[in-house]
Amino acid sequence: REHDIESALGDALGPETAAALRSAGSHQRRALRWLAGEDARRVDPHADRKGLVQRFVLADLFFATGGGEERWDDRLNFLSDAHECDWNVKAATEQVADQTECSFDWCVSRVYESPGFVYDFVGVKCLGDNSTVDTVRIYNNGLEGSLPSEIGGLDSLEYISLWKNKISGTIPSAAGKLTSLRALYLQRNRIGGAIPTALGRLVNLKDLSLKNNAIVGPFPSSLSTLKQLEWLTINSNRLNSTLPRAISDMTSLAFLGLSNNSLSGPIPTEIASLQRLQTVSLAQNAFTSTIPTEIGGMAGLQYLGLFANRLSGHIPSELGRIRRLGEVALYDNLLTGTIPSQLGDVGETLEAVALFSNRLSGSIPSEIGRLSSLRRLYLGFSGLSGALPLEMANMTALEGLALDGNDFRGR
Repeated sequence: REHDIESALGDALGPETAAALRSAGSHQRRALRWLAGEDARRVDPHADRKGLVQRFVLADLFFATGGGEERWDDRLNFLSDAHECDWNVKAATEQVADQTECSFDWCVSRVYESPGFVYDFVGVKCLGDNSTVDTVRIYNNGLEGSLPSEIGGLDSLEYISLWKNKISGTIPSAAGKLTSLRALYLQRNRIGGAIPTALGRLVNLKDLSLKNNAIVGPFPSSLSTLKQLEWLTINSNRLNSTLPRAISDMTSLAFLGLSNNSLSGPIPTEIASLQRLQTVSLAQNAFTSTIPTEIGGMAGLQYLGLFANRLSGHIPSELGRIRRLGEVALYDNLLTGTIPSQLGDVGETLEAVALFSNRLSGSIPSEIGRLSSLRRLYLGFSGLSGALPLEMANMTALEGLALDGNDFRGR
């Protein structure tokens, strides 16, 4: 039986897996031995090859990430006699946000939704039918080790959430075979290496989160082929390239999070063509040159975070045209010139403005008093002078104000 299973798996998953199945002590070999000798379901390798591959890949994931050494916080019914669609437990809370991003007063959470289903479990499920695994949701469960390349054999997967574990190694290129995938959450792990270009084949992907890892190398231009992608976060890694102009091809993008990397060069003006963008977070990088004035045409933009870069030139007056803007964070740059009076045109949506630690000049424009919903105004150490405008008294929602380190005068 073991020989038949090994042969079937080798044929289905390729020569790399076939070789690993013969390697004593490998996680693939351990999964094979369990499947052939311990698994009470005794899946027939001839009559149900698809079911065999599916059960093997999940067992392989278990052994590859420390489950066999009891490092998982909860076994989640993995390797039980039940069908693998039932390798799950009820979650402690009904719906956990797949990720949350916050800065100052701005905060947004993302919960992946599939019509008719509630993600109230941890483990594996078959939401589309009763036999085909389409969902792997194992967050915050102590997984460690590398993701096995065999995961590419789960070709019906639509959702993978493995965030907040201790997964290391690299993202396997075989993940590019998961062309039905709609969400991939790998944030808050220890994943290194470069982002494989094969991820550009995930044409149905809507959410991709790789933040808080140790990923290196360039921002892959292959990601620009993901025209369905709505949410992209690769914050807090070690990306070290320019931002390619081809990013403008990601026409469905609503959230772009690339802060705290080593990205450099100018911010491409083409980013302004992404009319669905609501969040642009490019802070804590090494971007140079000026802020593209074209950003003023991004009518749906709600958050603009470009702080802690090497940006120079003036603050674009065109920002005043963005009537949904909620927060502008441009502090800790090399910006010069005056605060544009047009910023007061944004109106009641604007709640936070942070321009401190720049090289500005002039006074605070009186038009700032029109921002009736502003709660945070941080202008410290930015080279400003003159008298404070009386119109600031109209900012009745103000809770935080920092003006220190300037040369304001008057009573």
